[in-house]
Amino acid sequence: ILNMEKRKANQLAVLAIAVLLVLSAILTAINIMQYNQRLHEAEKLEAERDKLARQVEQMRYRLDSPMDDEYIAKIAREKLGLCYPDEIIFYGDIGK
Repeated sequence: ILNMEKRKANQLAVLAIAVLLVLSAILTAINIMQYNQRLHEAEKLEAERDKLARQVEQMRYRLDSPMDDEYIAKIAREKLGLCYPDEIIFYGDIGK
């Protein structure tokens, strides 16, 4: 009877160890997946930061540029769609 109880205790200990190993493997896999996801997010955020830094640099360049008549006319054309009274504006792609 003692031998049988000892065997059951050993089987229970082996089962408990197996369950712990499986749980630790599952938790390790979940942690690795979360790490990879955060790494991917960090790469995306870094790319977005670089893009925004380039935009800031372009804006600084535009602010530092002199505001002469040519620059004002360019902005009026591009942003406001304005033109000189004697100009003729053609829309669309010619030759396609």
